[in-house]
Amino acid sequence: MSLNEADTRARLIDPQLGSANWGADQISREHFHRRDVQYTPGRTVLRGTRSTRKKGRKVDYLLRYAGFPIAAVEAKGEGESAESGFRQGQDYAHDLGIPFAYTTNGHAILEYDGFTRQSRQLATFPTPDELWPGVDQPTSPEGVPTTKVNRIEQSVLDAMLRESQCVRMLRLP
Repeated sequence: MSLNEADTRARLIDPQLGSANWGADQISREHFHRRDVQYTPGRTVLRGTRSTRKKGRKVDYLLRYAGFPIAAVEAKGEGESAESGFRQGQDYAHDLGIPFAYTTNGHAILEYDGFTRQSRQLATFPTPDELWPGVDQPTSPEGVPTTKVNRIEQSVLDAMLRESQCVRMLRLP
């Protein structure tokens, strides 16, 4: 019998993240997009003349490096394919302005790299140091070498700018 998602996380995914040197202070479990605010309000269910909402979506794991969000991990039950959560993981990473998304069922691990816009299957989760700064030297559209650190820092700065612009818009009279 296959493990459900909660058991898959506890028995398979948590130990894999630990083996990849992700510490408890670097992992947020069931992360809401903003503190105390659900990622989505949840699906509306209509029953006759009444409507209710299901629970809102949450990011299963948010991985941080030096306090900065760097990757979202979408967990699936052991009996499901890792591919079934791939788009959901990409959406979380895009919406949160972070560069990496992973989806796993505890056995297969799929990575999406938002910098290269490529995906690949991995045997293990990368360590924090493998994600930041990374080993490759991508280039800008002008052909100038850049580092993943600069691109990650820019991604974080862009997210902070978007958030501050939203806050300013909310404060306008």
